[in-house]
Amino acid sequence: MKLLSTLFFSVMLLISPLGQDELQAVEATYDGQSGGVFYFVDMEGSSYAFNDLEPKAKEKYDLTNTRFEGRKFTVIYRIVYQIEKDKEQQEEEQEAIVDDDEESEEEYDYGECIIVDLEPVG
Repeated sequence: MKLLSTLFFSVMLLISPLGQDELQAVEATYDGQSGGVFYFVDMEGSSYAFNDLEPKAKEKYDLTNTRFEGRKFTVIYRIVYQIEKDKEQQEEEQEAIVDDDEESEEEYDYGECIIVDLEPVG
């Protein structure tokens, strides 16, 4: 059964139309939610925080219900990257002091994790 689930998720990852967003999977235990963020902990003790659930995942499991706390899931999630300009660069642009010859400050990647699907383990 685990092999079948793993195969299903692998195929799902390959045919997903999510474009440039990065898909990941983790087996972890649901640890609850706080402030709209859903928390999971894997077997090594690493924590995962997910900012949202896609409608498909919400339909399957209402993680706002405490009855799922302590339950182990295979969590399929995507990371949506957002580019944010360095704070100094934003200030310079607002003041219109940016010199054309001057190199721009670095931009940073920030990822938001969103649950795509959940499957119970065991």
